[in-house]
Amino acid sequence: MYDCKKQGRVFLIIMGVNFVRYAVRSDVGRVRKNNEDNLFYCNKYMMFGRLDDIHSAVGECEAPAVFAVFDGIGGENNGEKASSIAAHTLSTFYNELCQSNPQNYNRVIDSYVASTNEAIGEQTKLIGSIMGTTAAIVIISQNCIYAYNIGDTRIYAYERGHLRQISVDHTMARKKIEANQYTYFEARRSSDWGKLTACLGVPKNNGEYDRVSQLPIIQVKRKLRLLICSDGLSDMLSDEVLDRRLGAFKSTQNIAKKLMSDALNMGGKDNTSLIVLDIYNKHFGI
Repeated sequence: MYDCKKQGRVFLIIMGVNFVRYAVRSDVGRVRKNNEDNLFYCNKYMMFGRLDDIHSAVGECEAPAVFAVFDGIGGENNGEKASSIAAHTLSTFYNELCQSNPQNYNRVIDSYVASTNEAIGEQTKLIGSIMGTTAAIVIISQNCIYAYNIGDTRIYAYERGHLRQISVDHTMARKKIEANQYTYFEARRSSDWGKLTACLGVPKNNGEYDRVSQLPIIQVKRKLRLLICSDGLSDMLSDEVLDRRLGAFKSTQNIAKKLMSDALNMGGKDNTSLIVLDIYNKHFGI
């Protein structure tokens, strides 16, 4: 059994005794023409390249497994290129992640991020236009979940009737909240809400790239429910609504279907992608 007291990042990896049921959905929404989101899920399925207007999948797997949502930025079809590169690059690191001791996950993720930044940077030079992508990655291993994120793609945990955001928003709004320039509700209504301060593929003024945030490792005691989603969902629905939906249904499929319906009914102003995970510690049964 691995030590779960060390820090992890915004990618989640499930391994060992954990069993996972998942539901995946992506929709172009009611306003955008292209779907710039991308997905990576489980140990058998990977989705990269341009997603159809609607994509859905359900399934189950045992650890190790990797789940991730990417939200591309850059306009035209540049955003979908960047998120596709990030998803495809993750597939090339998948075996190394699954075969690594969890203590080495941070090193592998650092290598993944460097490779993704390089690949997106090369594509940017070819087309002469800036592109990038957010990322939220979950790795499930033995009794622990390791998570990483960059940008405003989010990871939520729902356990014992309580929802909490475990990812970090890399936005101007969050910076101003921390500086006491906004309340949370003022920030949500401001133009700073969607302004990213970090993403993959776009270098800063000094030419260096941002690193993903490393999140606290979560131990799976009996059962844990996770939601990974692009801002197309979290911007349309409040945390209170997410809390109710994650607690109202037993199956990940029904939760994913209802969340997508809610986002579209609220206007579907952006591409919306989400992954709902039920993670079980098999020592305690399913």
